[in-house]
Amino acid sequence: MASITYQDLAYKIVRARGEHGWTQKELAERLGVHPNQLYRYESGKNFPRPALLRKMCDVLQVEPSWLGAVQVPRHALTVELEGAELAKAEEGARDLGLTLEKFVNYIVKQKLQQDLDEQVPAGALTVETVTRMVEDLKYRVNRIERKLEEP
Repeated sequence: MASITYQDLAYKIVRARGEHGWTQKELAERLGVHPNQLYRYESGKNFPRPALLRKMCDVLQVEPSWLGAVQVPRHALTVELEGAELAKAEEGARDLGLTLEKFVNYIVKQKLQQDLDEQVPAGALTVETVTRMVEDLKYRVNRIERKLEEP
């Protein structure tokens, strides 16, 4: 499956905004972004992050597939730490001035970003690649959850 280009997404955002009769400023306000940022999306200079793409779909009342976005379901992951792992995580959280939960979320996100950077060359992100990565992540999360449930 071909990846969506910045220009394809730009065209679709402009088209959907026009169907609502909104100005750039009005859509930017609804999305919670600066009008200059929306201009960069609509001119094909930037590509919004996944969370903003989801919000755009909701605000513009379009399906993620039409916009070219991949709807990534949120998956709650419970991480149980004990002993040395817990002490190390608490120390890391203190050093960064974060709660333990935010620190663990930060570490998980860093690992996912590292995996993404290693698996996908710049500019080669496709819906197929993201779908494959999400499936792989679900598999790994399920394995971790099963391990945590073991007595």
